[in-house]
Amino acid sequence: MKINYRSLAATFGALLLALLGTAPSRAQCGSYQKVAIRSTRFAQLGQAIIRRASLTDSSESNELSIVGFWHFKMLIGGQPIDAGDQQWHSDGTEVLNSGGRSPLTGNICFGVWKQIGERHYKLNHRGIGFDASGSAIAGVDSIEYDVTLSRDGNSYTGTFTITSYDKDGNRLGAPVDGNITAKRITVEDTNPGSLF
Repeated sequence: MKINYRSLAATFGALLLALLGTAPSRAQCGSYQKVAIRSTRFAQLGQAIIRRASLTDSSESNELSIVGFWHFKMLIGGQPIDAGDQQWHSDGTEVLNSGGRSPLTGNICFGVWKQIGERHYKLNHRGIGFDASGSAIAGVDSIEYDVTLSRDGNSYTGTFTITSYDKDGNRLGAPVDGNITAKRITVEDTNPGSLF
């Protein structure tokens, strides 16, 4: 049985707040000030417990997740075609900063992802490209990932398919397939290393 410590702490905090934050019944005059002060202190304690539970690091869970910050490399036939940084968010969205494309032609892309198996993920990613001057839309690349997170959660590998479209949605040529690898970036990783 898996214990969700965050939920348990939040429930305990709410219970503590409910039990200790209520004023005892008294038929005395003039005791309201002491009761109000004590109730306020218990309420603050309960709120602190609930707040701490909501800030608890999800690493207490035994489940691995692709959510986080990554350095990726994309290869076709063993040759690098792109590399950069990527974030997978817990709400199922993703953002990628391509180091292989100029900001002038479009280097920031967005996507949506879902988990389809144990440590197995699909990503639907779109990038809008501009002409060399950066003034006119050249088209859209649709990139689909099929990746598997490593057993330690610090890398992923898989395949990608790029399908290019013009600005009117007409497919340009055949889709292109390749391989992708990525390494998790942590707070301690201050040296970015080689881009490609």
